[in-house]
Amino acid sequence: MVKKDLSNYLSQFSQLSIRLVAIGGTALVLRGIKTATLDLDFVVQNEEDYRKLLDYSANLGYMAKAYEEGWTRLKGPVVIEIFLKQVQGVRISERMISRCSKDLLKFGKFEILPLHPQDVFILKAVAGREPKDLEDMKTIIEKKCINWEQLVEEIKMLLEEGASTRVVLSTGYWLEKLKNTEKLEIPDQLLDKLWNLLP
Repeated sequence: MVKKDLSNYLSQFSQLSIRLVAIGGTALVLRGIKTATLDLDFVVQNEEDYRKLLDYSANLGYMAKAYEEGWTRLKGPVVIEIFLKQVQGVRISERMISRCSKDLLKFGKFEILPLHPQDVFILKAVAGREPKDLEDMKTIIEKKCINWEQLVEEIKMLLEEGASTRVVLSTGYWLEKLKNTEKLEIPDQLLDKLWNLLP
């Protein structure tokens, strides 16, 4: 789904008064960093809005399948994956929300915050699916969407807030892979700082 189709598609939720955080390829398409995405991915910040979205989607004909990890897949004209507060054990922090707050998109009462590409990178690193996530991570770096110091600081704060060391291990692994196999410019001192976050 390309950006124009995505915007038209989201307008069907215009009567639903909630705010979602777009993550993954959805955020990248809405920001014009990626041309298309196959499915839609969102994080809902509270349980009330999560329930509202599921109920509204059911009225539109979507079939829901809930997963133990705290997310739901909606199947309809497109597949929508809805996460409650966190993705793969990484909570959407207030810092992440702050970084994308000026980019708020409105479709009537329905509001979307497209996550900053730097934070999309962290979530994609933790998910670590090849080749899809690898290509997206490569694009984010090539388009110079990452403040390296801020990336390390965000991961440090996530650890302090209870995220597992997987966030460090996964991000470090993919950064090294992209540096070594794709020859992308990733500062050595950044990787040192990242590995030093491990206990």
